[in-house]
Amino acid sequence: MNKRLYVNQERIGAVFSLLLTVFLWQIYNLTTGNPIGILFGAVNDSIWEQLKCLILGYVAFGLIELVSSKPYFRQFTVSKAMGLCSTIILYIFLRYFLWGIYNTYVNLATALCALIGGYVVSAVVIGTGKRVRDLFTVSCFMLLLIFVMYFSFTIFPPHLALFQDPSTGLYGIIPDYIDTGAMVLNMLKG
Repeated sequence: MNKRLYVNQERIGAVFSLLLTVFLWQIYNLTTGNPIGILFGAVNDSIWEQLKCLILGYVAFGLIELVSSKPYFRQFTVSKAMGLCSTIILYIFLRYFLWGIYNTYVNLATALCALIGGYVVSAVVIGTGKRVRDLFTVSCFMLLLIFVMYFSFTIFPPHLALFQDPSTGLYGIIPDYIDTGAMVLNMLKG
């Protein structure tokens, strides 16, 4: 495996993943609530729904890397699983740290920082050599768990702050017939 090519791909991956993530953040609105938009896009502004698009962008570029650079499969899987978990943890941490500040620019900066962190972890892990191959089974299990959560939590979100839309206070798919004026009055009342 050409490590220089891999490191260059990791640099490109952060930008590619961010661009794909920005597109996926809008796909639910572009498809007007179609199941494709629900599955691949963000149905609200909760941390989980925004993170779901990051996960898909990271995995999509990982598949491109797998085909183009032809790395050692076990080593690659471990590095990508650790990079993806790092991206998830960084994004959640940064969004909680910036809890009161939510706008598009802050969300873009947070996503970019999380993606860069994940790709750096991936490059460092793959550079360690054959020692990480022993973590292949654990990495496959982590990836499986992430995809089970990916496909489950949009439709059946747990009632935790991670899954709550900050503007409406609702979870999961927000219905079109919501009376936002009543919600604002309810929040003002306490």
